[in-house]
Amino acid sequence: VSRQTELTGLMEAIEKELHPHSGDRRAAHCHLGLLQIFVERQHEQAGPSSNDARRNSAAARLVRRYTNMIAAEFPALHSVSGYAAKLNVTTTHLTRCCRKTCDRSALQLLNDRVHYEACVLLGETRTPVQDIAKRLGFASPAYFTRAFHAKSGLSPTAFRRQAGFDPARKRA
Repeated sequence: VSRQTELTGLMEAIEKELHPHSGDRRAAHCHLGLLQIFVERQHEQAGPSSNDARRNSAAARLVRRYTNMIAAEFPALHSVSGYAAKLNVTTTHLTRCCRKTCDRSALQLLNDRVHYEACVLLGETRTPVQDIAKRLGFASPAYFTRAFHAKSGLSPTAFRRQAGFDPARKRA
């Protein structure tokens, strides 16, 4: 119970720091570091298990390469097929490995990264929504708005308004 409480506290702290009104991304990163330490300690206490083999499998190594590539090269490649080609695998194989190791498709992982970037651009820049949509690879601002709303529950404009853009943190 105490470990669950500690985990819940860390997750709530991260969520609080990601809130547009009162959050601070640097603090969120610090809390993420604490979460990583928490998970590592839990893993050490549990000892070796069948998860070790799964984590070191070829599928897990491929997914690690994929997620590292998304982080390093975003937004250079906008499609799962582009990343798969660069990894010399098929999109089907990449998606199968992602589902096997983290229960999410390759597209879901990529969409999470796109959404994160959209939140940063909306919350910290004055870049027009249509330019953000284009930069993130959306065919139209309307499609970007629908996708953003589906993931966050807010339109891009409402998210930006709620974020209370701070010119001192301007990135554009």
